[in-house]
Amino acid sequence: MRYLIIAFLAVLIGCDATAPSGGATSNFKRPSEAKQRQAELNFLVVLRQMEPTIEAACKRRRGARLCDFQIIIDDRPNQPPNAFQTVLENGTPILGFTEALLYDVRNKDELAFVMGHEAAHHILNHLGQQKKVAEREAREFERQAESVGATKAEIEQAKGVGAQVGVLRFSAEFEIEADVLGAQLTQRAGFDALKGSAYFEKLPDPGNGVISTHPPNERRKQAVREVLGAS
Repeated sequence: MRYLIIAFLAVLIGCDATAPSGGATSNFKRPSEAKQRQAELNFLVVLRQMEPTIEAACKRRRGARLCDFQIIIDDRPNQPPNAFQTVLENGTPILGFTEALLYDVRNKDELAFVMGHEAAHHILNHLGQQKKVAEREAREFERQAESVGATKAEIEQAKGVGAQVGVLRFSAEFEIEADVLGAQLTQRAGFDALKGSAYFEKLPDPGNGVISTHPPNERRKQAVREVLGAS
């Protein structure tokens, strides 16, 4: 695993990303030097303990070639607290964290849980599954548009809508799966996943909206409690 700090994530522009935080604040203010040093230390401790656990779990499920994680800190100004996972064209998995998130988490357990959650998305191949679902739904919407004599432009529009519907249909489910595996990874690495999942309390609750890509926070916390036997 490599730890990279870069000023601009140009290589990731246009890539699909999933995030447990989805923070809305853009007026990020750099904290005191003492808090910066503590956040940096916490990140390095979490990275050192989570790395072997994440990579071992990934290799068991996906093979060594797809498990050389790169960790990226997005230090662009005014980025809200956020985390994401994506994959480069060569299959290299990326776990990204905005600098603001490192200051937003309240302890190492919360940071470890977020890291475990994002790693779980890759281990479970959620981006690959999401792509297949989007393509399948796009084809189905295309077929239906053709059956009613839609124009070429309308058919293309229908395909786009279908792809979006496919993504939304399974996104919330993928988030729960990542929470569950992420909690297990966090525990294996020596952190308190239940304490870490308290970070949900800081996030805006998406509720039960049909167009939400994330499930309600309480449902996510309950899934973590259940897998940890703490419900």
